[in-house]
Amino acid sequence: MFKHIGVTMLVGAAMLFTGCSTVQKGTAAGGLGGAAIGTTWATTTGATLGTGALAGLGVGTVTGALAADYYYDEDAAQLTRPPEEKLSSLKQQLQNTKQQNKDLMTQLQKERAQQEALLEAHEKAQKKLESMQGNLSGDVQVSKEGGKVTFTILSEVLFDSGEATLKSRGKDALAEAAEVIRNNFPDANLEVRGHTDNQPIRYSDWEDNWELSGARARRVLGYLEDDEGFDSERLSFRGFGPTRPVASNETAKGRRQNRRAEIVVLPEGRDVEMERETASSQ
Repeated sequence: MFKHIGVTMLVGAAMLFTGCSTVQKGTAAGGLGGAAIGTTWATTTGATLGTGALAGLGVGTVTGALAADYYYDEDAAQLTRPPEEKLSSLKQQLQNTKQQNKDLMTQLQKERAQQEALLEAHEKAQKKLESMQGNLSGDVQVSKEGGKVTFTILSEVLFDSGEATLKSRGKDALAEAAEVIRNNFPDANLEVRGHTDNQPIRYSDWEDNWELSGARARRVLGYLEDDEGFDSERLSFRGFGPTRPVASNETAKGRRQNRRAEIVVLPEGRDVEMERETASSQ
């Protein structure tokens, strides 16, 4: 965009000092002046320089042509008045350009307001997450992505290796998460998700990681329902096995991060049945 504006301004300057017609010179002078004014306007309003220059260029070009054609006769090189119909046409062009410029400014103001609203919403959401995390121990991590708030607890906190029976430490972590969820999302639907690493089952009675992840998710759901009093109609669970890793399974550290349970606060308007239908289609 700036390249085109620069070329236009160079051409306009050339027209001022060559043998172009008076109207062409007036057009060039008006365009150069308008572009300069538009650039200044863009700087003061926060619009892009290219947008301001183009808007000013349009107004200045039409204004310059109108002035030149109104005051000078190309052939006689003396003061004269153009035909009324031509004057009316130029005035209409100027009016149209002014309206376009006004519409452009209105649109820019709307876009700026939208950006400011989005930034404000993001800042509020970030502060809320930080406040929730401040009420949780290191065993529970809270995050937000795609409109969903997720409470994550590593499997080693909740269960012994290869087991699906909640440990005392796991219950404490779930109690913390439950308290924060009640305070911040009292009417929300929740989905418990179980995840494992990609290592085959060897020393337990589970058939595979899918079965283990589902059983663990079901056990967390049972705790939320029986011990924390969450409405069963607002709860669902899914076992993902090793299919949704958050780290590399090539390292012990990565596998540890992948073995986890998540309590997902579903976005408003997204109910448990919808999530179940989505799960069955995947």
